Amino acid sequence: MHREFYLDVERIRAQGLCLSVGKRLTRRRLLRLKGHEQIAKGLSDPASLAEFTEVEIVGLNGAPSLFILVESLLHSRQVILGFHVSGCPILLGCTKAMPGHILTLGLTQSGVVVEDFQDLIAR
Repeated sequence: MHREFYLDVERIRAQGLCLSVGKRLTRRRLLRLKGHEQIAKGLSDPASLAEFTEVEIVGLNGAPSLFILVESLLHSRQVILGFHVSGCPILLGCTKAMPGHILTLGLTQSGVVVEDFQDLIAR
């Protein structure tokens, strides 16, 4: 059973990330990412991202996918932190988070390891 999760899409779009919940934004080339490792690798490779128009981040356990325009991902780099109990992916905008300190806590093996966070946001 999913706990309810509200995503303020308009506020997210105002911050520069063009996304949709459960519905594609285009009919062009789609990169489908599923699972922590695949999502982390996909979001951290701008050269591969640039080959697509749209990214689908698949929700867990039947939760709706997030569809994000690649152009906005290239301008507003994101890191996957994990998933909400509803199954919705939780992303962190790198440039918004990096001016301060970041502390991420979680259960062992509940996420992914980013080897070089500075390199990730510099791309």
